[in-house]
Amino acid sequence: MQIKRKPQGSAQTGSGLEALRLNGQLHSLTRRAERLTPHVFILPAVLVILALAIFPLIISLYMSFSRLRFVPGGFKIDFVGLANYRKLLVGSEKTHFLGVLADPSPVGWLVFIIIAVLLVISLARYIRRGKFSAGELVWRSLATVVIGSGVWLLVRTLGSGGRPGTVVVTLIYVFVGIFFQYVLGLGLAWLTTQGLPGRRLFRTIFLLPMMITTVGIAYLFRMLTDTGKGPCNPIWQVLGLADFSWVNHPWGGARGGHDWGHLAMDTFHVYCAFSCPGESID
Repeated sequence: MQIKRKPQGSAQTGSGLEALRLNGQLHSLTRRAERLTPHVFILPAVLVILALAIFPLIISLYMSFSRLRFVPGGFKIDFVGLANYRKLLVGSEKTHFLGVLADPSPVGWLVFIIIAVLLVISLARYIRRGKFSAGELVWRSLATVVIGSGVWLLVRTLGSGGRPGTVVVTLIYVFVGIFFQYVLGLGLAWLTTQGLPGRRLFRTIFLLPMMITTVGIAYLFRMLTDTGKGPCNPIWQVLGLADFSWVNHPWGGARGGHDWGHLAMDTFHVYCAFSCPGESID
């Protein structure tokens, strides 16, 4: 009588394949978790930006196509389409938005012609290269038209008999302000790096505005977290923390200031450690 035995090699091979399959799945899950981890960490910042920047921008864009009216018991929003923009560009608000347009002077004509020729030459050289997509060509052409229109508006409103509107005033403040800020900042930074007497005192004076900003943010945070009359008061009432001054309380000060500050420092130190290269660099 012959007894048939099950080959042990096939059983071992099957268990080995199963182990390899499990290891492959585990490795795949690990790699997926590693890819998702950075997104999870930046998700709170993205949500804050969406809530405080993108969402209000979208609401403002919608409100520009609407008309707000105060009615008994509240307000009413009516969608009016392009009526607001029509009023700004060609309607009753044109003189306030664009300004009072006058005939350009000879100097104004010369400035506009020079800038227009430079814009056309730049666009022609860009097209002549031939390395562009349709979208890039549209954006470059649109930028050329916008810059040319802006120069034409400046020439007609800043000349004799004209009066600049809010658009021109805003452009002047932005570009002139940014130019002088960077020039002055670069000059002061260069002076504070030279071996001049009193440079440490001036460094401290230059840093005072930044510290004042931090103090202002601290007071704003304190007002936001005020459990008595702050904007989050309904939330504190639901949580049972109404009329509780956590800033003046020893426990709240220790937990909110000491622990929170150390948490930020520890996170920064660990992040720096993880960001170091695998091998030390001399």
